[in-house]
Amino acid sequence: MKSPSGKLVEPLTRRERAILLHLAEDKSNREIAALEVLSLNSVKWYIQQLYGKLGVNRRREAIERARGLGFLPTPEPIVAPETTPAKARPSPLPTGTITFLFTDIEDSTPLWEQHPQEMAAALQIHNAALRQAIEANGGVVFKTVGDAFQAAFATASQALKAAMEGQHALQSSLWNEIGPLKVRMGLHTGEAELDPKGEEYVVSHTKNRVARIMSAAHGGQVLLSAETFELCDHQLPHDVSLKDLGEYRLKGMATLEHLYQVCVSGMPQNFPPLTTGIIHLHNLPAQLSSFIGREREIDEVVGLLEKHRLVTLTGAGVRDPRDQPKAFDHLMRTLLGMLSGAVLRDSQEGVSMIRASDLDWTVVRVPMLTDGPLTGKFRVGYVGKDSGRQISRADAAAFMLQQLEDDTYFYQAPMISY
Repeated sequence: MKSPSGKLVEPLTRRERAILLHLAEDKSNREIAALEVLSLNSVKWYIQQLYGKLGVNRRREAIERARGLGFLPTPEPIVAPETTPAKARPSPLPTGTITFLFTDIEDSTPLWEQHPQEMAAALQIHNAALRQAIEANGGVVFKTVGDAFQAAFATASQALKAAMEGQHALQSSLWNEIGPLKVRMGLHTGEAELDPKGEEYVVSHTKNRVARIMSAAHGGQVLLSAETFELCDHQLPHDVSLKDLGEYRLKGMATLEHLYQVCVSGMPQNFPPLTTGIIHLHNLPAQLSSFIGREREIDEVVGLLEKHRLVTLTGAGVRDPRDQPKAFDHLMRTLLGMLSGAVLRDSQEGVSMIRASDLDWTVVRVPMLTDGPLTGKFRVGYVGKDSGRQISRADAAAFMLQQLEDDTYFYQAPMISY
């Protein structure tokens, strides 16, 4: 939808912005489905959502409207093609043991919601700064997800140099009124294989690790794995050091991750504690995990999540922007925070990670669960808005199964209750 002033009433999601870019590149629906790892029906649904938010009915109108709002750059002038036939070139993506650099803008969602036009202009500065730093150091941007970059390098030193130059370029750029964008970065070195077309890296433990390392960082912070540290530590510039942060248990990872922070003279070096699990400063063995020896199975599950929708369950204590909590709801959340603060924080963090991911998801929130029968009669709302105080496990499970095929609550966290 659009307002009389021409601004969007409802902002575009990260996935919608990515699909909008594909539309501008004249990609077919089937090509978009392959690039975004979505079903063809999901792509069609997203495009209809875009049309509704932009107030148009056709693809060309959507592109022109998006350019007018600053969501898409003005196209370059058309240059006549070369008369000599182009030769097929091999994939520029490095293979074997490579270093990944993943980046993400901190707190970008509220910026897009509150300042969509200003954010679109700022994103062009961000994209130019990072792409220049990556390509100048021999890297290849093989994927962008909304405002997040995924790049590959043949050597760890190239990736580290690109990260430092990227942060410096972001810090020294001239920004509009929303101010400088703060970008978190993560680097990890490991084995990676290309897909049959040579256009993308297949899902692997290496990619999963670098994504988790990046997610643990704060805006402006660059984190390295132990593997990347070992390759870079002996050839650092005189004004660069690597700070040992210790071992952390990253979300979803079976083993501890030893992390290092890049410290550059003249750049921010003091950050809050990492946004991840507990640091281990002792020499006692870590608690055993039931997933030890199941790294392949974990990778397969992560791969499936990239192709299929994620439906998960959490409690009503996790908040959603659509909630309208009343006094009772505030009281219950306060008590929950006092009695089970760690559980509440972990649940909220998990939902935040899902929201920030590029997965297709629905988070189902429930109040007190009972052992009552399956009724099929319940309300779907939000805390304080068409919500009750209990629901049976049977009805909660039935609703979750429905969401695997129903797109009504795509990228939402509804609450179900009686």
